[in-house]
Amino acid sequence: ALPISWLSPRGQGKGRRQRSTSAPNSSTAMAQLAADGRAVKLNWKNVTEEDLKAADISVAKLKSIKEGGRKAEEYPFFPESRSCRDVAWVILFLVVGLGVIGSGAAVSGKFFEELKKSNGEGEQVSDFYVPSATCVYALILASFGTAFLSAMLFVMLAHRRPSCVVWTSLVAGPLFEIVAGVACLVAAVQTSNSGFVQPGLLLLGVGVITLGCACFCWQKYIPFMVKMTEVVSDVIEHHPCCIGVGMLGVILGTLWTLAIGVSLLSITSSVGHGPDHETSKGSSYGLLFVFAFLFYWGGQVASNVCHVTYCGVFGRWYFGGEDAADSDSGSDISAHVPALGKGTPNTLGPSLLVATTKSLGSICFGSLLVAFVRALEVVARQAQRDAAKDGNIVCCILGCVAQCVIGCIGDILEYFNDWAYVQCAVRGVSFMEA
Repeated sequence: ALPISWLSPRGQGKGRRQRSTSAPNSSTAMAQLAADGRAVKLNWKNVTEEDLKAADISVAKLKSIKEGGRKAEEYPFFPESRSCRDVAWVILFLVVGLGVIGSGAAVSGKFFEELKKSNGEGEQVSDFYVPSATCVYALILASFGTAFLSAMLFVMLAHRRPSCVVWTSLVAGPLFEIVAGVACLVAAVQTSNSGFVQPGLLLLGVGVITLGCACFCWQKYIPFMVKMTEVVSDVIEHHPCCIGVGMLGVILGTLWTLAIGVSLLSITSSVGHGPDHETSKGSSYGLLFVFAFLFYWGGQVASNVCHVTYCGVFGRWYFGGEDAADSDSGSDISAHVPALGKGTPNTLGPSLLVATTKSLGSICFGSLLVAFVRALEVVARQAQRDAAKDGNIVCCILGCVAQCVIGCIGDILEYFNDWAYVQCAVRGVSFMEA
């Protein structure tokens, strides 16, 4: 970062530097802009619009920076006591979820009867072996156990050999694409089948370009990535239950999908909108939106509970939640927060508790926004497919444009949600305040 001499150490706005009249190159200008932005944030109480104008810095964001600074002072990180935030959205999530599941269970008889009829009145229709429930449970436990051990081994390797892990991640994919492309070209020559030429050339070209970017364009960022990998793996290795939290999120998301799926199929079957019934396009799109919205909402909630938990674990580590001697990476910030006293080994428990209680409403609120947009995207994609089948070029193009725009909005929402949940986990604020 370039030095900022136009602000005094106490941020009084004195001693502004005179900018050079020569035009700097773009990289220097960007570096200077980033450094100026940091200076403004560090001295947000005393910086005025006149200071920024004199230094040729835009004043458009000064109001937002000051508002953020006031909120940061109002909500310190990891307060000793938190209040429940956005409770109404938890209630709405529970009402909708339990209502749909309860309604589906009440009318599920007709759905299962039709399911039995489609399988020949419940008679065996194949000679395939159906394993017992005990065998299924054993396979599930074995799968999760294997996944947990594999994840731990990967974390240990990333902690001890971060350079190897980073370079392998960067190189393995492009090399696989190159090998696959060469294999397709060889197969095209040996079989005289020109159908292998196009995918072979595509795979070979993408692999070579990606490998070149990794070795030349991205090389300057790799040392930082290696250090980040080492730090993250160190924290996870000292909190192995973080991997268990991820598995718990997968289980909850799967259970939600199964419960909502069976319930919605039962409801639609009972009201005469099953798979054998013809419906108008409008009603089919409405049902598709409801299906997609409920699936995405529950899945987002399960995923974001894990995300907020991880934010709490890493935040407590960063702000001195455990002794630096207990971690190879160590926290550079002293534990001046009473709720985080030095030597606190259990950071996962409080983080998971916050994610499933005090901040659950914020998680449900943010997840609802993303689910709504993603459901609209699903409907737009289906409309585009229907238009393509009907040969309607205009509607097909409009569907593609709508799908692209809605998808971008969903990506933006998810991006802001990720950072908002960091504030929810660290400062205990509501979703809108975050």
